[in-house]
Parts: sequence; C-alpha cells; structure tokens
Amino acid sequence: MSLTSVSTTTPDQVSLLEAAYRRPELIISLDIGPSGRIAPRTTAWWDYWQAIRLLGRANIMESTVDLCAAWEDYIKSGFAERLIRPYCFAYFTLLDALLAADRAEQGRSVLLRDALRAAVGFESAGVSDRRHPGGAIAAVTTTLRNPMYLLTRWK
Repeated sequence: MSLTSVSTTTPDQVSLLEAAYRRPELIISLDIGPSGRIAPRTTAWWDYWQAIRLLGRANIMESTVDLCAAWEDYIKSGFAERLIRPYCFAYFTLLDALLAADRAEQGRSVLLRDALRAAVGFESAGVSDRRHPGGAIAAVTTTLRNPMYLLTRWK
C-alpha cells in the first residue's frame, strides 16, 4: 500500500471499517480501489472454517462451535472486557486441538494444515491494491477482535 493510499483514507472510510468490525462477520480482505477507497471483503463463519467442517472431527468441531459462540458474544457486547477471557480461551482451545491433531498425524493431513492456517490467520486480513496485482501487499489485524492481540490486554 502506498502512502498515497493511506493519506486518502477519509473519516467515512474509518467509520466504514469500524462498522464492519462491529458486525459478526469475518473480514478476510481489505481491498483498495484505484481511488484509494477501502472496501472490506467478508465471509461467513463456516465458509472461513471450511477445512474444519470437512475434517469432521467431533472435538475440533465442538471447539469451533464454542469459539463461534464466544466470538459472537464478544462482538455483540460491544467488546466487553469481561468477555475477553472466555473468547481467548475458546480460540486457544481450538488452536490446541488442531495442533494436537496435527502432531498425531505427523503433519501429513492437508485438511489439518488448512485448518491450522485458518486458525493462525483468524481475525487478520490481507490488504489488496488493484494497482498492484498478484495478491495481498500487506496484512492487517484488528486490535478489537484478534484473540492473540487481546491476550496482551487481558487484565
């Protein structure tokens, strides 16, 4: 992203991003148009976690369902501090289950690798600029919703 792109961010765009992060949707990309306008691209919960659905392991599915509930509660509460702990706990429980399964499979499962990729990238997004084709040019996360970041704020 060029400095020009950043400098053209308007208060309306900041409000758009803030509003997007206040909805229970997963932002997977921030796309910068030719004018420098930022457009968040979202996906549904189970579309994001498709590898876990395909994996079909009960304990991992249960952890994903628990994370979804904690994530939704946290967002719908307006990011209540009291919900940071259960949200982070649910995220790290899922990550632990995925790592244990991957260790047992000795890294041979493509679906587990995809699920781990999704878990590590959870609440992060690529930044794509149409003036620079070829994929993301940067990555971002949200300090409001990323469980790894929230762990630093946990009191």
